[in-house]
Amino acid sequence: MSRADVQPYVFRKREQWAAGLLTRAAPVGDDGRVAPLQPYAHIAKIYQSSGARAPAFDRAGELLWLDDAGTLLRLAADGEGTRRSRVARDIAGSPRLIAGRASLAVIARSRRAVVRYELDSLQPIQSTPIEGEVLDITGDGRSGLWVLARQDKAYRLVRVDCADHIAQTIELPPEFREPSSLAYLASTSAIALLTDGGKALGFLRTDKTVERLPQELNVLAPCFAADYLASDGSNRLAVAGKDHWREGYGLLFVIDAHGQLLDRQEMNTTITGVALNAQELASASASGIALFAAIPDDRGAEASCVFITPMLHSPDRGDERGWLRAEIQASMRQGASLSVEYAATSDPELVAKAERLVTDASAPPDIRQSRLAALLENLWSTPALMHGTDAGDPEVQTTYAAPLFTVTEPYLWLRLTLTAAAGAQMPVMSELRVLYPNRSLMRELPSIYDSRASGSDFTRRLVGVLETTTQGLDRTIASIGSFIHPDTAPEKWLDVIARWLGVPWDDSLDETRKRALIHESPAILASRGTRAGLDRLLAALFPDSQSRIRVVDYTVERDVPRIGGVNCQGARLPMLIGGLPPTAVILGRRLVLGRARLCRNDICADPLALLTGRIDIVATATQVERSRIEPWLESLIRAVLPVTSRLLLQWRGPRPAAWPTVLAQDGPELLATPPTHLGATTLLGHTRFPATRPPTLTQDGPDLGPTSMS
Repeated sequence: MSRADVQPYVFRKREQWAAGLLTRAAPVGDDGRVAPLQPYAHIAKIYQSSGARAPAFDRAGELLWLDDAGTLLRLAADGEGTRRSRVARDIAGSPRLIAGRASLAVIARSRRAVVRYELDSLQPIQSTPIEGEVLDITGDGRSGLWVLARQDKAYRLVRVDCADHIAQTIELPPEFREPSSLAYLASTSAIALLTDGGKALGFLRTDKTVERLPQELNVLAPCFAADYLASDGSNRLAVAGKDHWREGYGLLFVIDAHGQLLDRQEMNTTITGVALNAQELASASASGIALFAAIPDDRGAEASCVFITPMLHSPDRGDERGWLRAEIQASMRQGASLSVEYAATSDPELVAKAERLVTDASAPPDIRQSRLAALLENLWSTPALMHGTDAGDPEVQTTYAAPLFTVTEPYLWLRLTLTAAAGAQMPVMSELRVLYPNRSLMRELPSIYDSRASGSDFTRRLVGVLETTTQGLDRTIASIGSFIHPDTAPEKWLDVIARWLGVPWDDSLDETRKRALIHESPAILASRGTRAGLDRLLAALFPDSQSRIRVVDYTVERDVPRIGGVNCQGARLPMLIGGLPPTAVILGRRLVLGRARLCRNDICADPLALLTGRIDIVATATQVERSRIEPWLESLIRAVLPVTSRLLLQWRGPRPAAWPTVLAQDGPELLATPPTHLGATTLLGHTRFPATRPPTLTQDGPDLGPTSMS
């Protein structure tokens, strides 16, 4: 059967799953796969310290926190060994730590700036002033920060990008009263905010639209008010506070990106901070850190997620109507299962009611799911249940099909429940395809084989199995083109595609540069041998080539000397000044018998011959970057230059970083020197090695300490 005969509704990307109602699910990777949220254990491992506050996980899973003395403690990702470091006063006094890929962000002591430090050496990198008082900070999912600031009783959110520039400002709506803490959720591009003294939690999207107005937190526990808020950066939040019914006890709740309760922990001590990631949940207290690990698959509790599609419509096209089947791509092992139910109707009033329930943004998805399920209670079909198996490769996705050919109504909802039993490996769902209309191979069979007239659908089900197989073959054939497209081709195919196209290439290029080169290959090949071709090649290799690569084509960009006059304009600087080469023989000046050689006719006749065809390229890179780029850069550049051109490739290091400062109450304060690395960023005459104490401004000028050197 031709693929053109049926149309699919496809749910594969994160935005497509978000069009329906998805609850208790976590994204797997960045390609849109989803799985049930893995719960945390209820027994914690304790790491004692003299007080603990401001816990934070870095990208590698290492846990950082501060003790009462302002010492920074680091717990390795494997839980073995704790390191202690004395830190600057800004770090020691910050109420929040945000650990990124290579930096640690804190709130300055003045509460008027955000300061970034190098994560390993704890040397300051940059200070970004913020107008007003900084109340809290959180990551933005892009190596930057969101800052909650207050000025003149007005509250706003400020985004500081990865270059420490203020990139966006959002004035908080009046409904978000007295916000005290914030956390970012990448799955919904929303910022969660504690408001009303920690009594309510609201969600504001980064495009300034309100996802959910602040809701009272006393639904989690009577009289509960949160003191601390944190996120895993993706789709889970942790809110923690005092247990108002038991003195000295704390409550810790884990909720999803829409406010649905996922887990609850009761602590026998007052909580002083909270942090979480996909693998661990950390609670700080006066006695240290309590660390709750995610339950391993082989010892896990039962977990499930539910997805209800938006209302799907199969239009009436004469004799082509109804639905064919649902195909689900999933990876399920023994103990995992997938349940598929559908509800269908032709009643437009019921459809309108369902749409109002689904689009009610004031209710979280789990509440909307319950309301929609109740509205369609008498329409849901008997669940089609599919089970996982330990046979085959666990990483390979399997196609599961649920027949829909008995459905004749034009409006349809599907409800999928993905479940992992206790001790089973978490199942992963990557795609849902709902095919319509009900056009199948049954039409090609003689009517004698149509068993529907006798009330049996055996033949139809048998044909459905064949259809599922042929559709898979059709999709495989249709996807062949993705193997040669630079956006979708597997990495190992990129070298083959490049040689097929004849684009300048080197197998040691990283994947990003390889895809960029293939993207630009038509323009590069069309302008090969020209300046435009060289510019396109460099732009593909270095998106920031204008600031990192300087190209000088002497005979094109420089003019030859011309003497101006009344009606003749002379040449402008810079210009080319030609002459004989240093080895040329000059009678009476430079002539040694037995050694002198006559000048070549081409050079002596043309004083600019040595500059003709010469192209100078100056590349700016650190020593580490140069070691990665140098092996292939010159060969790729020569591949697009004319054969007669002469290339001179030069390297230079980046300019040293500016000395970071912060504005303190008593004037500007110099921070410690920016981090330097021998052989990478050090420049003679510019680099200063860190002093034994932070430099300060005195009446006689800056005091850099006894070990400063320039």
